[in-house]
Amino acid sequence: MHGPGSGEEPLTPEQLWERLLIERGFLSSPSGSKDAYGKAPATLPEDISGPGAPVGKGYETLAIIQALTKEGRRVGLALGFFEGGGPDRHAEAQAIRGLRRCGPAKIEKGKMVVVVDTPVCPSGTTKLVTCAKEIGLASVDIYLPERRSMTSDKMATAKTSSRTAAMADRPTLHLRFQGLTIR
Repeated sequence: MHGPGSGEEPLTPEQLWERLLIERGFLSSPSGSKDAYGKAPATLPEDISGPGAPVGKGYETLAIIQALTKEGRRVGLALGFFEGGGPDRHAEAQAIRGLRRCGPAKIEKGKMVVVVDTPVCPSGTTKLVTCAKEIGLASVDIYLPERRSMTSDKMATAKTSSRTAAMADRPTLHLRFQGLTIR
């Protein structure tokens, strides 16, 4: 997903999260001969009770980034999907490359809003700060999914929260704000 988004209304972190979930479902679905799409009619299992299954593999990570002007208008939107490889293939790095292709070169005093489904690693943090500085942004807002664990009194990991977000009977999920300082 890359779009210029020039001058468009910003998406809330919750709207970005919903887009990320849709992309998780799409990108984590099998494709090719495994699907055999169109060769057999779709069928539902006899028993559809229960919570359902987590979406995607644990190592698949997504990040969605929007760039906003200081007035709050969206001028760039991009998604990154990590399914293996080094730091340059991480979701944040891929989303940054997409943002650079679709967004403007400079957004003085603007803001980057990032929604990820796992904590940003040190390499990703460096890449986000570097990109923000180059564009002229004043801040980077990072949001992670979070909900209570179903097996303890602790919080579930961001990845578990993301993979199980579409399952039934899960504790309420919310996005936890995590700011990032630009120096």
